[in-house]
Amino acid sequence: MIDDVKIYIKPIRKIDINDLLRLEAEFDGYLKRLSKKSRKPFSLKRQAKRILKDGFGKNRAFQGFIAKKGNEAVGYILYHTGYDPDEMQGRVLYIIDLFVTDRSRGLGVGSRLMKAVAAECRKIGGHRYLFWSVAKE
Repeated sequence: MIDDVKIYIKPIRKIDINDLLRLEAEFDGYLKRLSKKSRKPFSLKRQAKRILKDGFGKNRAFQGFIAKKGNEAVGYILYHTGYDPDEMQGRVLYIIDLFVTDRSRGLGVGSRLMKAVAAECRKIGGHRYLFWSVAKE
């Protein structure tokens, strides 16, 4: 707990779409500052439509958790499930996005988001495998 305001992690629901979009826009700006390549402009309208369909529609492509500090969303993690038959790995979880706002870094938010996804992996029957890849810019 920092500044007497509790940080909590919860599954992302449709009601969190505006917070998620704001965090994704901030993440996009962060990636633009890191990259030497030009990036496509971030379209809030296009992103909202895609997120609603793929994250909360009939055939969900991803799930996630959102971190809140009081009423403010300060981070998120998105993932999807998969299966890997090699070496009897079985069910696996793939992290596709992890972001914590600049002002909330160092408070353990990212670690708590990762722990939530690891617990979810165990819940679905994954025993050891959580994958996270990072694109090289």
